[in-house]
Amino acid sequence: MKRSSHVRKRFTPAQREEILKAYQNSGLTQKQFAFQAGISVSGLQGWLRQAAGAKTAHRAGFVRIPNLLRPLPTPAAYRLHWPNGLVLELRQGFQVRELSSLLQLVQVL
Repeated sequence: MKRSSHVRKRFTPAQREEILKAYQNSGLTQKQFAFQAGISVSGLQGWLRQAAGAKTAHRAGFVRIPNLLRPLPTPAAYRLHWPNGLVLELRQGFQVRELSSLLQLVQVL
């Protein structure tokens, strides 16, 4: 029985990338390009699938989605109305010194 003298050539990732760029710029069909480059059509197709998968993998990741279930702001604990239409709303946890400062500002208005 006669053995085939055909030896499969191995390409580095850089060589495969270069070959794929050449294919994309060639305007040839996969069959035509593979014949000219001395590679199999199935090999070229496999490299193209791998390259497409790698691009998709780089795009994959976490996508920020707004939290639509956030608690609504708490209603005002106190609401002060002045005759001139000014309204001051205070939420729970306000500091007395903050209220004091606000009231001093309101007196100036």
